[in-house]
Amino acid sequence: ESTGEISSVESRACNGPHKFEVVHVVDWPNPDDPYPSVNAQDEFLATECIPAFASYVGTEYQTSILEFQVYSPTAEGWSQGDHEFVCAVFDPSDNQLESSVRDSGI
Repeated sequence: ESTGEISSVESRACNGPHKFEVVHVVDWPNPDDPYPSVNAQDEFLATECIPAFASYVGTEYQTSILEFQVYSPTAEGWSQGDHEFVCAVFDPSDNQLESSVRDSGI
């Protein structure tokens, strides 16, 4: 699990080699909430990322060969208005994705 801060990412076309593929981007439902605990974030993301994964990939998360990684705002970013969570899929065998996994069923 990576806990480093990311300030920017390089966008790549999904029809070429890439490590991660964004499947869902969602804002925390109540922007006035204080920075959520890890448990609160996990519960929120389970209701957001897992269904989005299945809808995007075309198979349930539990049966897919793919995993998902979540990018969450930092506490400092949260206080500055960043409430966006990003769910991205990747191949845990450390292979690059060679084409989009949308509707792949893998």
